[in-house]
Amino acid sequence: MKTFFPFAAIVGGLLLAGCVSAPPPDLAGSGPQVGELTIVSATYGSGDRVADVTARVEKRLHMDIGEFYVSPEWLKADPTPGWNKELIINYEYAGKRVMFHAGEHARVTYKMLLDHALGRKPVDGPA
Repeated sequence: MKTFFPFAAIVGGLLLAGCVSAPPPDLAGSGPQVGELTIVSATYGSGDRVADVTARVEKRLHMDIGEFYVSPEWLKADPTPGWNKELIINYEYAGKRVMFHAGEHARVTYKMLLDHALGRKPVDGPA
């Protein structure tokens, strides 16, 4: 019986180790993947004064409404106060790199980005 106990303890410990391991992290709603799109980068500004707003764009697209407006208030950045700015989103869809431009106060939605990647004309918003 003495030889069985250490063997059983080792096997039991190994089995329990698998049971108590942490579950994989829930990545839904985080990271660059937004539906079928992979956000590579997003910049907002004019000329050589731009702000990296990649995380903010990802967050806005992950939200239930999936839309936002190109403005300092929505993007939480204003690299050129008083000047008109542009949002440039670089993303990938189906292995293809796509660049989307939107001027200040334009509406941006996930559907617009998807339509742009597919070459469809948007119903409203930037071309």
